[in-house]
Amino acid sequence: MLPKNLSAKELEELLIAIDGYFVLNYSNKALFDPLQLKEIEGFLDLRHEVLTKYQALSPHKYLSI
Repeated sequence: MLPKNLSAKELEELLIAIDGYFVLNYSNKALFDPLQLKEIEGFLDLRHEVLTKYQALSPHKYLSI
């Protein structure tokens, strides 16, 4: 659960950090490892929550991320 008072800039930075972590820490092989797949699901859920809040604050800027 995210804090309710994050700014659009903070949410954008969080999206970048989540994407960077994902790219640097998971490979195609991770999709076949049940434990890593569960972690990936968690990251995708978190990213969805962050993106939803970001879209609410900056409805047009999210398209550039």
